[in-house]
Amino acid sequence: MDIRKFSRAVAAGALSFMVAASSSYGAIAAFADDEYAVSQATLDAMAEDYYTIEPIDSEMLSFSDYYDIYSGENRPDTETVVSASSYSSASGGDFSVGSYGPEDDNRDDVLLWESTDGSVTYDINIEETGIYCVNMTYCPMISNSSDIELSMTIDGELPYDTASRITLSRVWVNEQEIYTDSRGNQVRPSQIQKEMWRSSDFGDTDGLFSEPLFFMLEKGRHEVTLSSERAQLAIESFKFYNPEELPTYSEYTASVSSSVTKDSTPSNLFRIEGEDAVYKSDSTLYPTYDNTNYLVSPSDPRKVVYNTLGSGNWQKALQSVTWNISREDIKNSGWYKIGIKSRQSQMRGFYSNRRIYIDGKVLCDELDQVKFYYDTDWSVVSPKADGDYVYVYLDADTDHTLTMECVPGEIGDSLRKLDDVVADLNTYYRKVLMITGPSPDQYTDYYVHEKIPELVSEFERISGELKQIQSDIEDLSGSSGSEASALENMTVILDKCTAKPLKIPSYLSQIKDNITSISSWMRDYRDQPLEVDYIEFASADKSFTSCDKKLGKSLSFSWNAFIGSFFEDYTTLSDVTGEDVIDVWVSLGRDQAQVVKEMAENQFMQETGIPISVNLVVGGVVEATLAGKGPDVALFLGGEFPVNLAARDLLVDVSEFDDYQEVTTRFQE
Repeated sequence: MDIRKFSRAVAAGALSFMVAASSSYGAIAAFADDEYAVSQATLDAMAEDYYTIEPIDSEMLSFSDYYDIYSGENRPDTETVVSASSYSSASGGDFSVGSYGPEDDNRDDVLLWESTDGSVTYDINIEETGIYCVNMTYCPMISNSSDIELSMTIDGELPYDTASRITLSRVWVNEQEIYTDSRGNQVRPSQIQKEMWRSSDFGDTDGLFSEPLFFMLEKGRHEVTLSSERAQLAIESFKFYNPEELPTYSEYTASVSSSVTKDSTPSNLFRIEGEDAVYKSDSTLYPTYDNTNYLVSPSDPRKVVYNTLGSGNWQKALQSVTWNISREDIKNSGWYKIGIKSRQSQMRGFYSNRRIYIDGKVLCDELDQVKFYYDTDWSVVSPKADGDYVYVYLDADTDHTLTMECVPGEIGDSLRKLDDVVADLNTYYRKVLMITGPSPDQYTDYYVHEKIPELVSEFERISGELKQIQSDIEDLSGSSGSEASALENMTVILDKCTAKPLKIPSYLSQIKDNITSISSWMRDYRDQPLEVDYIEFASADKSFTSCDKKLGKSLSFSWNAFIGSFFEDYTTLSDVTGEDVIDVWVSLGRDQAQVVKEMAENQFMQETGIPISVNLVVGGVVEATLAGKGPDVALFLGGEFPVNLAARDLLVDVSEFDDYQEVTTRFQE
């Protein structure tokens, strides 16, 4: 080989090596400067491989967003009262103007909205620009629906989503007094609707705001349209106004003109049982029972006694219960403190809130939000101001009412912030999911932080917001721990994602699971559960009944309950016996079996004279039938039950009976 050619080849190789080394060094240096940088060619390829993801944009504001925008606006003192009968147009429903109401409160010139659907429009004039709440005076008609739902548009537009589902409650009462059956067990009465005039603000049914909904209105003429698919009510009027600021307790006491002082009020202590509520806003607010504790009033270790109200049913926003305060119980006009024997055993680490009305009014700021802290035992809660009892003035010349309404309280602010956070998390979870698919390949670098440039910074922001919300919640609960652990778990995952963006796809399933956990936590803690045993009113010299357990009484109650379990037949609801008795087994709860018993005794037995014995039996029907001891009638069984009987040759072809055709006419096809 020519030595000169060899030298040139070596020189060219050395030069190529130096250039390659220099390029590699530059690439390594660039990678060191930005660990996660990708080439433009890679980005161009990704742009071709994946669809462009547009941000999710909703035109309809939530009330939370609307609140943030307008809550600082002027709140005028002026009122705009609209007579419901003076509507400008109506369509799609049955509307008329006339008189309506119960005999003792019949009102003239009211709008009768007798159909479930339709819409009615009003022309109103607002005197001053600002935000206004809406209060409606209405009387619910007897209907098949549990609530009245309205939608309100202003100048043809919905201001926010909650305005499309405004809820007005109907009035529910016990059909009859609680009575005792032939076996000594109390029977819970059915709940029926009652027609009575009410005045109610439009409230937040989502359970995020304790204050009423408001609407931003400019000065001048506006067109307000009320529409519904669940109406059936009479409306006297509605008004745009702003509620007066509640006085403090000291201001309230100073405003009452009375010669009787707190200390000079005659000695008195009286009680209203929780199960004796006169009005309820929901059909589920029926009497309940707790027969495990002698402290509950009244109590019985052996028999079923309905002695409480609530027990998991009284927890939704705006649900309210009203009790009557009889003048016979008050005896003497004066100042009385309120003691509510209650139990809140579901929201661990938190408290439920109730707004207390006396005669339909919140008398002072201290009654606007009364807190009932978590406790598995019964306790007496009293409204207080600066550490002392709140006393209310009761006139002995008239009856009064006490109403407790479910409100969210301070936790509502944290929950609405969480709503926004969960919405953002879901948005970015879907964006990443569109790139990686539901099962990301662990050996593929998806570069989701490049495809979604704002992803890392948004995860940092969301993590910071979650930490602040967690801190606020722990301040409310007074402790740190599992109450907000779902939020802490999510912040840990988000911090890992921001630290190593290339690993975001591997955390996708954990992000999804934690979003589910936070949503579940929000749903649970949006509720405000409370169970009430009784309410006591006491003068200053009287103390409320103690809730401290006595060992001797507890042992005696438990012993009587134990002995009674050997003698009480908790499955038999009827005492009817005889050869001609039809034996009925009900495979549901005791309450449902009690309904069947009432229907059988009040209707079937009265019309036919055939005796019916209703029994509460869960399971064992096939076995009892095989043994020749089965029931004559078995109700509420599963769909597999006929198959089980057919497999054992226990079915009869009823079409072979002579009166088969006659019997079939009693049933729908």
